[in-house]
Amino acid sequence: MYLRLILLIFITAPCFGASVTKKLNKRRIVKIDEGADSGFTKGVRVCFYTANGRRAACGKVVKSKETLSYVRISKTKFFKRIKTGFEARLYQKSSNTGATNEVAGGGAHRNNVKIGYLFTAMSPTTYNNVLYDAPASTSATGLDSLWKKDIAVSGSLIGFYGEGEFAVGDTFAVAIGLRYVSNSATNAVSDYNLSVSSKFVESSQTGTALGFYSDFTFLDIAMTPSFFWRMSSGLDFDQSTVEFKADQKTDAGESTPIATYKSSITTASLRLGTNFNLLAIGPMGFILGANILVPLAEFGKSTTADVTDSQASQLSVGTEGANDDLANIIDHKKGSVGAQIYLSTYLSF
Repeated sequence: MYLRLILLIFITAPCFGASVTKKLNKRRIVKIDEGADSGFTKGVRVCFYTANGRRAACGKVVKSKETLSYVRISKTKFFKRIKTGFEARLYQKSSNTGATNEVAGGGAHRNNVKIGYLFTAMSPTTYNNVLYDAPASTSATGLDSLWKKDIAVSGSLIGFYGEGEFAVGDTFAVAIGLRYVSNSATNAVSDYNLSVSSKFVESSQTGTALGFYSDFTFLDIAMTPSFFWRMSSGLDFDQSTVEFKADQKTDAGESTPIATYKSSITTASLRLGTNFNLLAIGPMGFILGANILVPLAEFGKSTTADVTDSQASQLSVGTEGANDDLANIIDHKKGSVGAQIYLSTYLSF
């Protein structure tokens, strides 16, 4: 819903100057939405510009009406540089365009560096927040677990990313990026034993993730001279770390550690992304986009659990199974799908 709203706002915003509305490939003719009334008369020279104002190619008007014109481009290689939505201007000499006045500018908005906010709706790596599950009495035996699942953690409101992107030809681009995602620390207080009111458990748990990815932009459509819709795909590596600790405390202020846990896992995923790219002021712009991640494999998993709670002897698996008991409840693993939404600013070069 939000992407549709942003798109509607952008494409209905006022745009000034002539722009390319159609390309006639066989004849190397470019149709623009201004004509003789705006000075685009037959025989005049017209140049076409990318979103950040770099000249892509030039040609001559071969047919003109009051509100539209047709421009012929001399060579096929220059014709291919022009995209629907590019701005058309009457020819003016420029010191940096070279003798031919036909300088490649395709994909100029795709040479950029970005920094932005990242909302993770679904993470490629998941785990559970856990609470201490107090035994009913000090003599209870055969317990299934000393822990219980609180909530499944698969998303985060806290995330940032940075990216460098470089154009490949007139249509494609390659990007390399890093991200950081943090799940808010959870702190909980639980009963230690339902028959012992003077003791309780305080626990805390955190989750963070560092991501590295590479994207290839395979579709870049200029909807206006300054607004682009793009699609990309690539590979993603997400290194997730989860830490947990619990202390048994008393009303008298005594504290005894009863459990610690740390797990790290890397998930490799395929990425599919789309974004709306608005070139706003000079070389600066804004991007609103989304990514879908399809986890393929997990590797490099490292888990350390140490449960020293005396009540572990009441487990059906005994004290020797207490560490696995905690690790199994937290269940840090590769997820089924990932989804991200991001908003960023960029500087093109």
